[in-house]
Amino acid sequence: MGPESQGAGAHEGQPAARSSGAEPSLRAHRDAGAGRVWAAGALERVGIVGFGAFGRLLAGVLSAHAPVLVCDARSVEAEQARRHGAVPAALSDVCASGVVIFAVTAEGLRGALALASAHLAAGALVADVCSVKVGPVAWMTESVPVRCDVLGTHPLFGPQTLAETGGVGGLTVALCPVRVGDQRLAAVEAFLGGALGLRVVRGTPEEHDRVMARVQAVTQLVGQAALELGYTDHELATLGYRRLVQLGSNVAAQSEALFMTIQRHNPYAAQERARFRRALGAIEGRIGGDAHAGGAG
Repeated sequence: MGPESQGAGAHEGQPAARSSGAEPSLRAHRDAGAGRVWAAGALERVGIVGFGAFGRLLAGVLSAHAPVLVCDARSVEAEQARRHGAVPAALSDVCASGVVIFAVTAEGLRGALALASAHLAAGALVADVCSVKVGPVAWMTESVPVRCDVLGTHPLFGPQTLAETGGVGGLTVALCPVRVGDQRLAAVEAFLGGALGLRVVRGTPEEHDRVMARVQAVTQLVGQAALELGYTDHELATLGYRRLVQLGSNVAAQSEALFMTIQRHNPYAAQERARFRRALGAIEGRIGGDAHAGGAG
């Protein structure tokens, strides 16, 4: 997730091997069926690597449907985890879950995968939530043992969106199946679309990133420009101008790291930005010189 986004608000870096305050509650979850992910339509234990803004969002959403274990590069306090319905645990315990979600940035994903891969249980479903897909999917394919399934995901929402909507129902998640059977993929889609009420869109990593180069990279570029130009609301503002100001506000509400991830790690973003600049140049050419400078009225 919008992070915002759309998937990338998690703490950067690599998960810690230990977390504080875990043991009493962890014992109750340890035998929660790590080998099976869906039984009678119910999601079983979930492990989340990364407990930043988006990791906390995930824990809060998924803990209503399954036990959730979490770890982070920084120690996760039991009380903080409890507020989001989760239990802090060591990386090895988190990775023994039936579903393991890496809620870390694209920059932190490779390091997290390197630390976690040896602990992943046979049959586990491993997923990321990065806002770009070509690179992260390739890294998961390389690093995740063949005994595990791999699924690229991009929740097109984040904490800012949920603060406005109050829930994930009706929001969108992109899925990029990598190494996952049809039956399991159907179960994932049924859970996301049924239990969570999400709109599920399936595609390849390349298809995803081509679209996101327009949907995210260019849109956030415009928002960043509006922010840096100091555009704010005004009593004479039109609806279109207010939407432009809102783009700037959306960018301001997310981290600089997320903005740079979307611009730098999407292989199609630079090309789309160049197309956008050419379009602006063509428009400027049609406009021509300043009419007032030539004395015209």
